[in-house]
Amino acid sequence: MISDSPGFLIDDGIVKPLPPVTRALLYAKAALEAAGHTVVEFRIDDPLFLDSLKFALYRSAAADTLQGVLDKTGEPWPQGYEILGDMVNDENYPKATVSDLWRAQIKRTEYSKQILQSWAASKSSTGTGREIDALIMPCSPWPASSRHGFIYDSYTSLWNVLDYCAATVPVTQVCPEKDKATNFESRNAVEDKVWKYYTPKAMVDSPVSIQVVGQRLHEEYLLGVTRRMQNCLNVWDPN
Repeated sequence: MISDSPGFLIDDGIVKPLPPVTRALLYAKAALEAAGHTVVEFRIDDPLFLDSLKFALYRSAAADTLQGVLDKTGEPWPQGYEILGDMVNDENYPKATVSDLWRAQIKRTEYSKQILQSWAASKSSTGTGREIDALIMPCSPWPASSRHGFIYDSYTSLWNVLDYCAATVPVTQVCPEKDKATNFESRNAVEDKVWKYYTPKAMVDSPVSIQVVGQRLHEEYLLGVTRRMQNCLNVWDPN
């Protein structure tokens, strides 16, 4: 089944993607529209809610387990995982209990329902009478981050938490001439850090991919959508 009406999300409202990622997304959108597909704008309401949800799940299901492994080996927390170490060692983070995990799962179910309702509501905009077939969005704000510089994962962790399926599609490569840094007023400290250290020359020719998201248990369907999208990208000539 061909995806006739994919959704399109270019910015989650917390961290705007860097110029190469934005260019790749707009390129993919134009290629799909040129092939006759209707691309529907999509938004995620209350994106900050994910942070409280995923950290509750991380503490309940990951941080303590990893600490147990590190205690056996005598190794320190790996660089980049310090936030999980803080959850275990900081007195402000009480030890997770089964009840904590249950509460986190209840919150996840509530948030999953919210996302599902937004997805279902898209049928009023597709022109097909169906909801969007898939969702096109960034994989991350970067085409590639520096080592230990990956400080924002919500573009992908959202779907990990909600158990949706997702794939990546390569679109282009970083080009310093096309992906120049722009004057950008950040909305928060994380976004400021992502944009502050953006240097296109340091990423030249790095591959730029986009993310295609499908609903739960739609893995085979999503592969078909992804294949169709790749075909559109391969044949489209922007000139």
